[in-house]
Amino acid sequence: MESLEELISKFEHHVGGPIVALRAVMAREGFIDDQAQTAVAGVFNLSRAEVRGIVSFYDDFRTSPPAENVIRICQAEACQASGARQLTRTLEEALNLQLGDSTAEFSLEPVFCLGHCARGPTAEVNGKLRVHVSTSDPQELMLSESPEPVEPQTRLQDQTRLIFNRAGSCDPLNLADFCSEGGFAELPDPERILDQLETSGLRGRGGAGFPAHIKWR
Repeated sequence: MESLEELISKFEHHVGGPIVALRAVMAREGFIDDQAQTAVAGVFNLSRAEVRGIVSFYDDFRTSPPAENVIRICQAEACQASGARQLTRTLEEALNLQLGDSTAEFSLEPVFCLGHCARGPTAEVNGKLRVHVSTSDPQELMLSESPEPVEPQTRLQDQTRLIFNRAGSCDPLNLADFCSEGGFAELPDPERILDQLETSGLRGRGGAGFPAHIKWR
């Protein structure tokens, strides 16, 4: 097996190289310890503090070995609306763990969206996605005896692409190529867009909910 330095060095000239390298370490080792962080700092000429800042920012980066079984329960609004809180409490009682805690055998972790909002509550067991998880299912989850993992589904064949209808037909980094394929040809009048924004009453979600049409104007 190649050394940590060899693995990390492969991404030295990549855009966003440190993050890509850290993900490669996670994929191989399952966690990013101090030795790996030091290696990333050395390859990319960063301080240990900078690398630690990256690692601590992303929830899916671990700094210690994972439990034998990792159960992640979606805590986002859509799953909460379909029973995620009760599912979480049931699992906490069954595992004798609080959300965010772990033992050598089990880790119960929060996650905020697994991409199947209409099929909640959703969970991920050792990397395998589960949907419509019932509060009667904890024992199956704990024993990894749940049904086969759910594969992401696509409905693109039933849809008419609008925003992405040029994907794959032109160079996305070449403005002239984009325009030659009809890009910007049907762009609405800016004033019409602003009027529609003002009529809609749309506001930003940050700060004081500032009216979007004023900011856009």
